[in-house]
Amino acid sequence: MIAGGKWGDHLGKEPVYRHEDKYLVAYLQYMRVRQMIAAVMQRDSHAENDRGYTVRSLYYDTVSNRDYHEKEDGVDERQKLRLRTYGSAPSIAKLEIKHRKEGGIFKESVTLSMDEVGKIMAHDPDYSVLESKPAPAANHILWLLQTKGYTPAAIVAYDREAFTLPFYETRVTFDTSIRGGRETGRFLDPSVLLVPVIPSTEIVMEVKYNHMFPNFLRPLISIAEGQNMAISKYWLVRQQLG
Repeated sequence: MIAGGKWGDHLGKEPVYRHEDKYLVAYLQYMRVRQMIAAVMQRDSHAENDRGYTVRSLYYDTVSNRDYHEKEDGVDERQKLRLRTYGSAPSIAKLEIKHRKEGGIFKESVTLSMDEVGKIMAHDPDYSVLESKPAPAANHILWLLQTKGYTPAAIVAYDREAFTLPFYETRVTFDTSIRGGRETGRFLDPSVLLVPVIPSTEIVMEVKYNHMFPNFLRPLISIAEGQNMAISKYWLVRQQLG
């Protein structure tokens, strides 16, 4: 079990933090950047159609809403715990901790079957499924759930179009129709009510890379320069829906 300490200590090595830059762009800017990005980067292989796939996340937080308030207060070293599915008919889910430090991100993740998701989401959650997982993150997540009082706090969903540049370990995503809800027990229900949290004419563009950002992509990204955003989707949902 994890008994506190620095994030990543239980992994036995210093985690690698990826750079992540976010931009809030208007629809016309999005169309312009997307056209240029699509010409030089590969479309994500998980895309279900020409506009990508749906991402749905169930965010957890403490009784005191620690993660929400740390984001609001601008705490540099912070984390989020979430359960995430991809696509319209997911067969697996990711239970993960997303760490942020000095503008970089690092994720610890455990893959769950939908049957296992049902167990941890039951009225009386069964977290024993994590005990058999070989991923180092399993014990850390179990520790958060059992000792830090993390429980479901909000649903966040959006439609994502993603492009990759594998050689440079670079990824650019466009997130549209960002919406959220507080009926956390219906996370897996496709008919659960989710309400928009930003105007439909605004798109969140995220740029992620490991060490160096490819120079030939900089002119494309510069279209969004000056529109960096530090607001998280989870924070947006909680800010608007309580």
